[in-house]
Amino acid sequence: MKIFDLIITKPDTAMVNKDSTSDTSYADNILSDAVLLDLLHYSLYSTAAILIDLRTSVYFQRENTGLIVFRGVNEIVLNENFNRTLYPKVIWMLGDISLAKTKRGLKFLVSLTESKIQVVAQKVEFYIGNARNIGEVATALDEGVENYIQTTPHWESEFEIIAASEWG
Repeated sequence: MKIFDLIITKPDTAMVNKDSTSDTSYADNILSDAVLLDLLHYSLYSTAAILIDLRTSVYFQRENTGLIVFRGVNEIVLNENFNRTLYPKVIWMLGDISLAKTKRGLKFLVSLTESKIQVVAQKVEFYIGNARNIGEVATALDEGVENYIQTTPHWESEFEIIAASEWG
């Protein structure tokens, strides 16, 4: 299965590796030091997703990819200071995250160094696993974004789900 497939359809529970000891229980700091790769809003499905490189994460040691899928999206807010972080180009490490229930749905807030992303949705799904054939973790953009992207999970990467959680 490709990572993008999880945005369109929810996987059969048989696809989750039951032998894993990985835990996707929610904690506010579960994604500390992981790297934000992409935010996708697929309006046709009222869905959004955040793709995360877990290889730099403090919490996850064996898995290389995280995916957060938001279904029934009501709101996406980028509180940005992106101009300061685009030049020079930097890797966006994730900071504090929080998940709270509101009248409009589940509010997911992730802090970046200079910015914040907030998504309000009816359901939140969290998948961790391994994207295949992504190579070693790159820690700089010295050789350009294109070279860096070749060493990270992307939407078309083949993906093995190790563990999954759902809220909402």
